[in-house]
Amino acid sequence: MPTSTLKAPQQLEWRLAEIPVSNAFQSYVGTYYYLRLPKPDSPLLRRVIAMATPSLDLLLNIGDTFVIETFGEAVKVDPGAWLVGPRPATAFVRREGELHLLGARFKHGTVSSL
Repeated sequence: MPTSTLKAPQQLEWRLAEIPVSNAFQSYVGTYYYLRLPKPDSPLLRRVIAMATPSLDLLLNIGDTFVIETFGEAVKVDPGAWLVGPRPATAFVRREGELHLLGARFKHGTVSSL
C-alpha cells in the first residue's frame, strides 16, 4: 500500500495512502484512498489545490467542514458521505479545521452502469 508522509514549511504533517482494490470491485473502482491534513496553524496552509478529474469519487468526510471552490461556485462539504465529481477544472479546498477523508475513485464511465 503506497503511503506518503510529507511536512509542509511549518512542519504540518499530512498523510495520503492509496489502498488496493479487491477483485470484487476492480471493474468499477480505480482506487481507494485516505487523506489526513491536521488543522492548519497558518492562514497560508488553509487552501489545498484539487486537480481536475473526469471521475466520480465516493467521499466520506470524517473531519471538519470544508468548502470546495471553483470558478464562481462554492460547495460546503459537511461531515458525512458525498458523491463528488467529475471536476473538469482545478478546484480549491478551503478549510479551517482538520481535513480527514476516506474515498473511492470510480473508474471513468463505470458509475453510469451501476
